[in-house]
Amino acid sequence: MFKRHFYFLLIIITLMALALRIYQIGQVPHGMTWDEAAIGYNGWSIMTTHRDEWLHLMPISFKSFGDYKAPLAIYLNGLFTGLFGLKLWIVRLPFVIAGAFAVFGIGLMIRQLLLILIGRKWWQEQKSPSIESFALLASFSLTISPWHFHFSRLGFESGLALTEIIWALYFFFVANADLSLKQCQRKNQKKIMLYFFSWLLFALSLYTYHSTKLFTPLLIIALVFVGWRWLKIAACWLFWGGVSFLIFLLPLIYDAIYGHGLERAGVTLFSKVPGLGNQLRLLLTNLMIQLSPQFLLLGKTDTLRHGGLPFSVLLPGTLLIILIGLVLWLYARSHWSLMKKLDKLYLFSFYLVFIGLLPAAIGLIVPHANRALLALIGFILLLIIGWLSISFWFKLKKWPTRWLKFIVISWLFLQLGFFSIDVYQYFTVFAKNSAPAFNDGYRQMMTEAIKYEKGLAGYPEVKKIVITSEYGQPYIYALFMRRTSPIAYHGGSLIKYDFPDVVHADKLSEKNALVVAGKKADLIDKTRAAKVIYNSAGQPVFWLFVTKK
Repeated sequence: MFKRHFYFLLIIITLMALALRIYQIGQVPHGMTWDEAAIGYNGWSIMTTHRDEWLHLMPISFKSFGDYKAPLAIYLNGLFTGLFGLKLWIVRLPFVIAGAFAVFGIGLMIRQLLLILIGRKWWQEQKSPSIESFALLASFSLTISPWHFHFSRLGFESGLALTEIIWALYFFFVANADLSLKQCQRKNQKKIMLYFFSWLLFALSLYTYHSTKLFTPLLIIALVFVGWRWLKIAACWLFWGGVSFLIFLLPLIYDAIYGHGLERAGVTLFSKVPGLGNQLRLLLTNLMIQLSPQFLLLGKTDTLRHGGLPFSVLLPGTLLIILIGLVLWLYARSHWSLMKKLDKLYLFSFYLVFIGLLPAAIGLIVPHANRALLALIGFILLLIIGWLSISFWFKLKKWPTRWLKFIVISWLFLQLGFFSIDVYQYFTVFAKNSAPAFNDGYRQMMTEAIKYEKGLAGYPEVKKIVITSEYGQPYIYALFMRRTSPIAYHGGSLIKYDFPDVVHADKLSEKNALVVAGKKADLIDKTRAAKVIYNSAGQPVFWLFVTKK
């Protein structure tokens, strides 16, 4: 069944993933982070004026809140906001679609990897379980991964980078299957195109998210070793792949040397912690924190923007199968040669987890679910190898296959149960508790401010609008909600607006003004506010005062 209907079932799983991720993307999580506002606004600005919010023409690095963002997500977002409008759900939509493509791609990638590293002949001799069943299991596991679910519903570049890496690996393994020196010497258009897409996607990942600037080069080094030693790829294929990869990276290299492409490197432990010994100790400690049950199982993270629910990183059943598979492999590999087929897969998956966690471990804030998301590829692969190890054990012990099927089905129901609990909490408890983390209330407040600015819907037009900055970056919400072009912005379109750090009582002396105060405005009598803006948790966040003319 799995062999005959593999692509049909894979499409069904992908559509299921898309439906889960697209549901209420404009409402949950409530609010919009300033990073999402910046990605959406700058993408829209690029599409409409070819310039970012600072009037830089088609930049490679985007200045944003004292930092510099990678460009690809912003340019991609511009295609959507330029066509469909500057709305929150439109900003999140390309990341949702990328998440669905990751689900489809990981099934193809796992299938090809198992085919190469275990051997085509061995799989052809097997009647059950088939290689397609493991590939579908990988896609389904990514579909119900709470870690991926969260980061593929929001404007996080990490989810887009994960998709690019998955498809780059798939094209790499397909292009390098059964390669030889003779094939390298003669033209093979299909192989050349697969190779081209693989190296292009690896390069694009570096334009997408800062963590890939460490992850992708380390992955490519491993793939060169794998290709040369395990896949027997001719050196010329690797050489031309490396050359094409460098060509794709020329704009990024130029930006790193003459621009701001390496700005993020200044906020790692290597730049902030003195002494090599201290750096290595802290790196090891951070890795242990990233691998701790508090993070992997209980979802402890630095901010609710990155999750925070129990089981919001790995589901319990995932860790259970990973651990059982490891124990069986370590126990049996010295006794049965069949288990040794898993050696290369385990080495590769351990490496993927390590380099995936490394960008988070070298940071100063741990655990960090966003920066560590690329490790999810390694964890999914470990899960699949765990099931392979269990199925090998059944073959070696000559236990009935129906027992294995019963265990797998029971495990799937267990996983679905945990995921259902997590999703229910995500749309109820998390949606409410995370409102402050997602700056919920900003859009509602700006909707009111625009009415006062322009005298709309019966509101009196004011000469000045004072908005507190205590929640961070109110100007980007003004640009986003007003749909202000960067040219108009720098031409004085926000001349009425003032964004002080905190609104004090003296601001109420402004004539004919809208004054928007926050929680820190203790000296202002908030009971006299014309309107109060509440977030979805029912907490008051903005108090609006209209002063006399």
